[in-house]
Amino acid sequence: MNKKMPKMPGLWVPRIIILLRGFFAGRIGAAAIDQDSGKLNSAYLNGKLFRFLQFCHEWVAHLERDSAGIRTEAAALLQELKGLPLAAAQDDVPTPIIPTMSRQTGNGTRAEAQAQREAARAATAAAAAQSRRRENADKKAARRQEILNRLGQIRDRITTRERLAQEQMGAASDALSSRFSAYACGALLKPFSADVIPQLDYHSHLEDYYAAHAQLMETIDAARNEEVLHDYP
Repeated sequence: MNKKMPKMPGLWVPRIIILLRGFFAGRIGAAAIDQDSGKLNSAYLNGKLFRFLQFCHEWVAHLERDSAGIRTEAAALLQELKGLPLAAAQDDVPTPIIPTMSRQTGNGTRAEAQAQREAARAATAAAAAQSRRRENADKKAARRQEILNRLGQIRDRITTRERLAQEQMGAASDALSSRFSAYACGALLKPFSADVIPQLDYHSHLEDYYAAHAQLMETIDAARNEEVLHDYP
């Protein structure tokens, strides 16, 4: 995964510093409850909210860039998979029996021997064709399993990256909410409801991302469950 992951600045600042900042902002009127929204409003909070939105957008863009290559690979593998059978084809044609050559002599037996030789050649050719069909079926079955294994790896890699993005955005949201509470304590100097603090929702930023790639993930799951694949995309 790309090591240059998005960062949310300011989360390392101790809460006591944030509380003091809120205290001074409240004393000079730079932080107050907005009468329309009922939320604590200040330049500091608005700036942090804007930066958090940027942080979430950056993570979604990071996910898109970092997974683009393996998503393209998965789409190509799914197209190839559609041309492969669900299981190795069963050859119902019995193995040809090569007739035993007659050792008798005479005009009548020479014709019979010629017929036997022709039958033997036909049987040998049929056996070779059957062997090639079986070998081809085995190769297709092996390739199909190879593709399914690779699709499983791709899905796991994508899921791991998505989980990391959620964890990073969630951690930033929790840390920033904690600092917003400290800021509000300093600014208001009285008990307050959690509704006063601006909400930091990061889930909505991933909704469009998941919707854009839902078909690919569902098709991968269908392939791994041995379901018949339809056209993708």
